[in-house]
Amino acid sequence: MYSFLTSFLKFGSALSAAIPYVVLGLFSSFEPSLGADNTPESLTFLWLLYIFIPIICYTLALLVFSRI
Repeated sequence: MYSFLTSFLKFGSALSAAIPYVVLGLFSSFEPSLGADNTPESLTFLWLLYIFIPIICYTLALLVFSRI
């Protein structure tokens, strides 16, 4: 059971690294090749995504495992 929980937590962490780039491409003018030279709005949006995507993924994992 513990390995199953750990697998989901690792999956959530992996998604938290991949999802922001997809969302940034859809909803922002973020350009990865510019790095720190992106607009302040794009960098703030990136910062917010890297805070809230893991929170959402961990919350979903908690909800799934609280029912087992």
